[in-house]
Amino acid sequence: MGGATAALAALLDSRVIGGLDLDGSIYGSVKESGLNKPFVLVGRPVPVDLPIGELFDGLYDRLRREKMLVIVNDTQHLSFCDAPFLVTLRADIPDEYKPVVEAVLGSVDGQELAGTLDELLVSTAQLVFGGDAKGLCDIATTNKGLLVLDKELTCAI
Repeated sequence: MGGATAALAALLDSRVIGGLDLDGSIYGSVKESGLNKPFVLVGRPVPVDLPIGELFDGLYDRLRREKMLVIVNDTQHLSFCDAPFLVTLRADIPDEYKPVVEAVLGSVDGQELAGTLDELLVSTAQLVFGGDAKGLCDIATTNKGLLVLDKELTCAI
């Protein structure tokens, strides 16, 4: 419940000043009320005809501060944990299991994904704690596997 917990904690606890959701469903009162704090939503690929307003249970449209909606290509829901990275450490996965691993974890390289998620976390922290959106503004240029669907950030020109 990580992303859902982050969003709900940001709503209910004044000590939480922003957040990041890595492909989590949204639950609780935050789903209807939205947030007045910086928040970044990161997810797996979605159908091209799905409106942005339907992603993350409609939370994106109810975020009223700095926000960003990002897709990480070649991922599945379970890509957003340590498993893809651990798989890259194993050279002995039998070929017949590789389609199953890909169906569950995505086809993204685990080490590359770990670096991308680290950069998203650090860039979100820079925004939330320092008001600096530069890392998020530039993140798609340094991570070719990312697709920025929308952002409302103050980016330096």
